[in-house]
Amino acid sequence: ICLPVFFMSYNFFWFVYII
Repeated sequence: ICLPVFFMSYNFFWFVYII
């Protein structure tokens, strides 16, 4: 159930990394 949260955090991390 915490998988979506992990995926969201991972996406956010890459988003900040790209910027």
